This record gives sequence, structure tokens and C-alpha cells, in this order.
Amino acid sequence: ICSAGNDGQNRDLEEYTEYPCCYTKDYNNVISVTGSRNKKATMWCDYGKKSVTIAAPCMDMLMPSSDPNNPYYANSGTSEASPFVAGVFALLKSYFPNATSDQIKKAIVDSVDKDQTLENRCQAGGTINAEKALIRLEEIIDAELTDDYYYIKNLGNNSYLTYSDAGIYGDVYVKGRTPEKKWKVERTKDGSYAIFPADNMSVSLDIWNAYMENDTPVWQYNYNEDECQNWYLKDCENGYQLQSAVKKDFSLTYNSEDYKA
Repeated sequence: ICSAGNDGQNRDLEEYTEYPCCYTKDYNNVISVTGSRNKKATMWCDYGKKSVTIAAPCMDMLMPSSDPNNPYYANSGTSEASPFVAGVFALLKSYFPNATSDQIKKAIVDSVDKDQTLENRCQAGGTINAEKALIRLEEIIDAELTDDYYYIKNLGNNSYLTYSDAGIYGDVYVKGRTPEKKWKVERTKDGSYAIFPADNMSVSLDIWNAYMENDTPVWQYNYNEDECQNWYLKDCENGYQLQSAVKKDFSLTYNSEDYKA
């Protein structure tokens, strides 16, 4: 997140190209900020429909001073505008810690207060709005929640995760070389996942009270959805590790002697 500059120049033009501001034309992980006042363009701030991402307030901001008798002074510019965007980015990340940078950037850009004076001066065409960005990020995350069903296969022995028919309120097993039970892997708003048997959506794959038995975590079902102990899908070679979101040092595994998960 960087400032665009204060020379009133169009950063889209080759002769006024400067970095890191103009990296926005080639990289999505850069946010370049121009200035606004009362949600309208500040004409002496640098701009660019392709090279500048968004506008933020930039006038008469209190800045820390090195003068012990005057600890603050007022200053204006895009260096004062860009911290607004960094602060909103951090705010959204604190509410949704597993949201991606792309999701947060999209939420910020989508939710600006539009104004004609900014329409051709930055990609977003408006001034950042923290409240709207927070609402928009929740919408983006909700739209990406999945309703797909999956077989869960153990890569160690190519067998599939199922459960004992003796009773759902009991142990979970890895068994069978052919698919048997499907699971719903549902992403939650915090970025973790709840895992349900497709034929019984009232229970979820869980660590029973997150306790250990003979130094082994015991995996069972949870009937209380409000206490669902979700999982993180952690990338590993050729697949994912199911890592407990409650006890992050626990991951779903199996006993090779009896295939008990």
C-alpha cells in the first residue's frame, strides 16, 4: 500500500511513471492511493485510471513531530492518505483473519464512495469507506462458501474416510479402497471448514472435547453445531492436511493397524 505522489501528474503516462505506485498496472498485490477532500478529488495529488487504485482523505492530517514542544503538526498529501487504506486493510483482516489479500482488496475497491471527480483518477473511482468495506468483505466470503460434497481419501494408503455403522456417536474410521461415504466440506466466514457426513448433516467431524487418549487425539462426531470444532485445509504434497482449528497441533490421522482415524 503506497502513496501516488503530490505533483498533480497522470501516472498512467510513461513520462510520469514512478514506483512503487505504478506496479499496480502489472501486479494485483499493490494498492496505490491518491488523495481526496470531502470525498472529492484533490487536484494536486497524482492520479491514474490504470496506475492508482483508490482515494483516501489527505488534508490537514495530524502527524507526529520530533519537536518536544509541539508533538503534532498538520500535514497534507498522499503520504497521509495511504495510512487510511492500510488501516482499513488491517481492520478487515482483524474481523476476517483468514480472508485473502485479494478478497480484502476487492472489498475495499468495490465499496468506495463514488464521485465524478475521481471517476477517471483511480481504478475505484471513489474514496475509501471502512464500514462499507467490512460489509462487502462479508458478502464476498459468503459468495465463496461451497456446497460441494467430497470423498475424503487418505493419501498414505489410498483408503477413504468413513464412520462406523455401529453408531454415529462414536469413532470415525479410515477404511475401504473404494468410495463409501461422502462429506460436505463447508467453508465458514473465518476461513476454516466444517466437515459433515453428507447423509447426516446434523453432526460434524470433531475432536471429542479435544482430549488425548494414549497420546492420540480421539476423533468423534459432535451433535452440537454451535460447538463445531472446525478444520483448516493445510496444503501439503498432492493434497491437504485436515488440521484442527481448535487444537492447531492436532491433525486428522489414522492407526495403520486397524484404520481407526
